[in-house]
Amino acid sequence: MSTRRRTTRIAPLYTRAYDLYSWLLDHAARLDDPCAKPLLEYAQVLLDAVCLAVESFDTDHQLRKADEAATLLRTHLRVAAARGHLSDRQLLHANGMLREIGRQIGGWHRQRTGVVR
Repeated sequence: MSTRRRTTRIAPLYTRAYDLYSWLLDHAARLDDPCAKPLLEYAQVLLDAVCLAVESFDTDHQLRKADEAATLLRTHLRVAAARGHLSDRQLLHANGMLREIGRQIGGWHRQRTGVVR
């Protein structure tokens, strides 16, 4: 498969991870609370891992790393919402983006390994 076809098919995952990180930069950067730091850190780890996976840098490892970061980010989003830093609508939006990212990571993982988790 050509690099162009591979990148085109996987690009939506990168785009969604980028969009989520950008959205969190806009929202978490305004928070004067310790819960903002992990939101941005896990979103950055997610974006970085997806970027490296798309570019074929130890893809399986990077997909696992992205999946772990998404799981931790989801938890910290709930903490931020519980502390009143995210509205219910914002939490639903972010979790929707994470759900889509998770489906794409899982689909790519299944395609590569043939294993369903």
